Amino acid sequence: MDKLRAALNRVDQSVLDRIGTFRLVERRKSFVAFRDITALGGDAFLIVGGLLIASMQAVSMGAAAAFRIVLFLLLARLAGWLLKALFKRTRPLEPVKGVETFTSSFPSIHTMNAFCIFFALAFVGTGGSSSAALAVSAVFAAMVGSTRLVFRVHWPSDVLAGYLSGLGLSLAGSIFL
Repeated sequence: MDKLRAALNRVDQSVLDRIGTFRLVERRKSFVAFRDITALGGDAFLIVGGLLIASMQAVSMGAAAAFRIVLFLLLARLAGWLLKALFKRTRPLEPVKGVETFTSSFPSIHTMNAFCIFFALAFVGTGGSSSAALAVSAVFAAMVGSTRLVFRVHWPSDVLAGYLSGLGLSLAGSIFL
């Protein structure tokens, strides 16, 4: 297990080194753009967006359908907290100046949140088309995940785990919603 972990750490570090993120966010405008994209996976967006999506669902499908949206997003966030508590992985050592972190690294909750919130939005917006919802959410989650790498606050495997967790939760959610 230790050899596997060491190999994963070498691959993760190699990918981060190759990204050369400091050049991507040197200018203020670039930093702000990446910051705004990464915020799409944050808890504030998850809460506000989730309530707005639930209200859209309540209008079109009723209160029970809205409750399922809220429950789906709540369970997704709970899964993220549990995974972070279980793995307690340290973050990369040199995050971009001005970016703060408060929890462990694995998985990327921003990426997972983005997948789930955009899945819920697309699911409601398309009238329940889970394939269209998965496609939309995959694109937005990839955008958010890439900013987590640019800011050097996650390892690539953290972002991949967040992406796959969000995909799995969204697939399960498509049955539930």
